[in-house]
Amino acid sequence: MSKQQENSDYEVSYNAKDLILYALSIGMGSSKKDQDDELRFLYERHGDFSPLPTFCLALTFWARPRNGTTSGIPSFPPPLMARDQVIPRRYLRTKDIDLTRHPVIHTFQSIVWHNDIPIPPLREASGRCDSLVHTKIGLDIISVAPKSIGTFVTTQSKVLALDQGTKRQSEICTMQSTALVLGMPSDQVLSYDSGLPKLQTKIKIPGDESPIMEWTYPTKPTDSLLYRLSSGDSNRIHVDDSASRMLGSDNDKTPLLHGLLTLAVAFRALSKLVDKSSPIRRLEGKFAQPVFVGDTLQVKVWKGDKPGRYLFLVTNADTDTTVVDHGLADFHLGSTPATRSKL
Repeated sequence: MSKQQENSDYEVSYNAKDLILYALSIGMGSSKKDQDDELRFLYERHGDFSPLPTFCLALTFWARPRNGTTSGIPSFPPPLMARDQVIPRRYLRTKDIDLTRHPVIHTFQSIVWHNDIPIPPLREASGRCDSLVHTKIGLDIISVAPKSIGTFVTTQSKVLALDQGTKRQSEICTMQSTALVLGMPSDQVLSYDSGLPKLQTKIKIPGDESPIMEWTYPTKPTDSLLYRLSSGDSNRIHVDDSASRMLGSDNDKTPLLHGLLTLAVAFRALSKLVDKSSPIRRLEGKFAQPVFVGDTLQVKVWKGDKPGRYLFLVTNADTDTTVVDHGLADFHLGSTPATRSKL
């Protein structure tokens, strides 16, 4: 049995409220001038109600074994991540190593969309909006790479939509994530490469060209608190000052902002360059520096080497440092939106 099959029993369901809470948590509706454009992500009875594509990034935190509950606030690490820990034990030379002693830093994230995210159907008779969309998530280890700084672990998650009536499955997206287990001695870890392709594009930001767009987002004290509820990432570093102490930072801003929230903010900026008939098909970025709540994010965008491709980076306007680098987004320009599934 492959590792994909071993983890195929992890499932998560969502409803319209989950989609709306996620949209609110990344700042949708917070600006008066954008409210009209963003209302379709925030109101379930809007004629064009739509999920934000980056909502998929939250599903791995909510996933549970089959028939498990997803109510309440999830534990951290969540079951899908805790099953093997960040470095699966089979890749450790010494089985009694305490991995909790080593900080884990999210260094890279990519996502490729294959189909639109299904929209929970409205119950026409009652008008209720509590219908669920059911999904299944499979996890693979792509590579384990011990280095002098620590061990880099790349994983891949595939999200499938499940039709409860027909039992048919359809692919929604494929995500890859790289984490650095900081300070993990390289001689204690076995290298591994699955041979599966990495969803990482080698791109270079054109530093000699002016960006075609600069978009600023001042983070608010409630951002990380809302995002932990919508995304399921309940790690305490997004609530208290443990991140500052762990990083040895003299920055007294607390807590640490979620890296995936920063990437979602970048998507908000990028989406302003295309119309709603041009769905995003790929998004990726490398997390270069931590961001603390209260920092001001600035998204800078350049045109890529083909229509619909944009390159971007995110900077911290307060410290003039790059926090997301090697950013890339591919949109399918002017396409007719796929049939919107309402499973």
